[in-house]
Amino acid sequence: MLVPGKVNGQAIGYFIPDTGATFTSVSRLVADQLGISASGSTVRLTSASETILAPLALVDELEIGGAVARHVAAVIHSLESGE
Repeated sequence: MLVPGKVNGQAIGYFIPDTGATFTSVSRLVADQLGISASGSTVRLTSASETILAPLALVDELEIGGAVARHVAAVIHSLESGE
């Protein structure tokens, strides 16, 4: 399922909802375009194939499918495709 999303009021495309995820993930490209910078902290992300450290950021406003959340912790992490 793809749900339209906005970050800090800017439409950025679609999110894939994952109710079991600990953090929202924003691509490096989107973070750079919107001026979202890492806080200096990192979090450990584990998938079936690897564990990495990803920078943590604070997003002022996140809107997904009409629901709005403010001051959302998000990791900045790009997909392997370079997105």
